[in-house]
Amino acid sequence: MKPQEILDELDRLAISILHRPQGRGLGQTISVGVGRERAYPELLRAIEERTEELLRVASFEPSRHTPATYVRRPGGSA
Repeated sequence: MKPQEILDELDRLAISILHRPQGRGLGQTISVGVGRERAYPELLRAIEERTEELLRVASFEPSRHTPATYVRRPGGSA
């Protein structure tokens, strides 16, 4: 899946994703937040494989509840 297809599918399924920046030289990760129960294995694998690209194209905003965490809510709004 292409990054935009992943984001479109996350929106369709109403799934949020979270990013917690790691230290320099460490791999970046995205975790699935609200709506995780609707994520299917292929989507989870695509998120993992395309993490770097998703971080470039998705719109994240600081979490209101968790320090050092950034969230992308369904619909592209953070």
